[in-house]
Amino acid sequence: MHRFASLFCAWILLLAVGCASGSSYSKPTYVGGNGLSFNSPVIILGAKSLEQGVAAEKQWLADHFPDATKTGQEFITVGDRRFDIFDLTTADGRIVHVYFDVTDFLGKVQN
Repeated sequence: MHRFASLFCAWILLLAVGCASGSSYSKPTYVGGNGLSFNSPVIILGAKSLEQGVAAEKQWLADHFPDATKTGQEFITVGDRRFDIFDLTTADGRIVHVYFDVTDFLGKVQN
């Protein structure tokens, strides 16, 4: 019985520490299109900070163009939307432009 009480207290303590540390991390999600034009950008939602949004961009690029080399990057504003455009060269020599709508996370600061 004493062992059960000790394990239960340890579990409660771990739960409390996890809640206090703000471990409510949620992974950004990708919506929108395939990213190959302004009309179908990859939209990143749910990033809690600029850093998390940039990491999501890098992860999406690694997942979809694993052997590509980044050759350029440009940030532009179109109306009230903000876009990050990556220029890539694929392993077979194709040049690809990937459009991310970063409006949702731009300017967010990590707490």
